[in-house]
Amino acid sequence: MIRINKSIAGLVIVSIYAAAMLFMAVFNLVKLNKELDEFKVAYIDYSVLKNVDKEPACFNLLNGQDAPIAVIIDNGIGAGMPYGLSQADLVIEAPAEGGVTRFLAFFDQQKLIDKIGPVRSVRPYFIDFAESYGAVLAHAGGSPEALAELSKAGDYNLIDIDEIGPDGHYFWRDPNLSAPHNLFTSRNLLNQAYKNTAYTYNRIESSDCTEAKPFQEKLNLSDPDNVAIDYSIISYEIEYKYDKEKQGYVRYQGGKEFIAAENNQILIDNVLIAFMEVKVADSEGRLKIRTIGEGGAVICNLGQCKDGKWRLPALDKRIRFYYGDESEARLRPGKTWINIVPVGRRVEY
Repeated sequence: MIRINKSIAGLVIVSIYAAAMLFMAVFNLVKLNKELDEFKVAYIDYSVLKNVDKEPACFNLLNGQDAPIAVIIDNGIGAGMPYGLSQADLVIEAPAEGGVTRFLAFFDQQKLIDKIGPVRSVRPYFIDFAESYGAVLAHAGGSPEALAELSKAGDYNLIDIDEIGPDGHYFWRDPNLSAPHNLFTSRNLLNQAYKNTAYTYNRIESSDCTEAKPFQEKLNLSDPDNVAIDYSIISYEIEYKYDKEKQGYVRYQGGKEFIAAENNQILIDNVLIAFMEVKVADSEGRLKIRTIGEGGAVICNLGQCKDGKWRLPALDKRIRFYYGDESEARLRPGKTWINIVPVGRRVEY
């Protein structure tokens, strides 16, 4: 018979128990670390998926910005290239008298833009578009009809910033350029104008915006659609050429690439063309454009152009674009240009 010393037996039992406890502790620690790592991975994956897959509740042409800054910008032959236009979120180009076009450029109030212009005079149809976005509208004078409309300030869903004289607070003249192509402003000055006049501003609150889901996918098109607009003379022949590498449209005017004065290329995500009824309004050749209603349209993005229609039911709504099947146009997040083209003018794609 083998006899085991009780003290040695106790020591062995304690050692085995300690080893077992140590093993369980190590096992649990490894398991805990593994679960923690899995939790971290799951958490990271979840946050990334949320950012990628979450659809905006409401998508509009100005990325949801409220009370944007809108500036009438020159596109005259003698004006030189404009400042700030490459940073605009939305640009509406429309014909003015004499066959030229002008821009109504909308800017996010948070963007730092030191020079915008040349600032020019306003027309009634530009007021309509500015009002539909509840904008701070900056301009230098305007046609008699436009100024008469703006004199009824309480009836309009916009803030009117008009400075054409020498004592302006929010615009300045560039002494190196000739009038009327030398008047400029900035985002900071227009923000200050907004703060100084907002107490008289009774904005119509509206949730109206495009509910169609924007899309992010990229297409590899062998032959993308370019689109050309013949406004009047050669200097106002506009073309948007799709750059497959940059996944956007480059604007050309008069056969040359349209580069902003800061030497910035203007790359556009959505090109929208709205055919509207245009008539001569007075002896000076000023125009009247029917902005309320609907009409034919061309919708271009990601290298593809499709026929459709535009619709603007009232001035407290925003212009929307639809395909032939009445589904709302899918717009890429980014920069959008809307060209207002007289019915009957040549547009090719």
